[in-house]
Amino acid sequence: MAVFIDSDRNGSPGTLQRSELTPGENGSNGSGHPGPREPLNLARELHGSSPEAVHFTINGENFDQGEGLSDSVQTCMESMMKQLAGLIREFV
Repeated sequence: MAVFIDSDRNGSPGTLQRSELTPGENGSNGSGHPGPREPLNLARELHGSSPEAVHFTINGENFDQGEGLSDSVQTCMESMMKQLAGLIREFV
């Protein structure tokens, strides 16, 4: 299993999106950087298959340099960690 964790500036701060990923078009995320599908596409090309994959995106509140997370993002992070622990339990 592959897990991708990302942040986003768009959307309500402290919200979490979870999506199942498969190889396919649009490997890039539009920013000029590879998106999460790119390694899946590469795995499929090199090995004939790709792992199951999930992509978590947390909408951030403040991207200024500093320490710590806002309360809303911290709560979201804890929710994501619970979901991630569940995925690991299912996988092993």
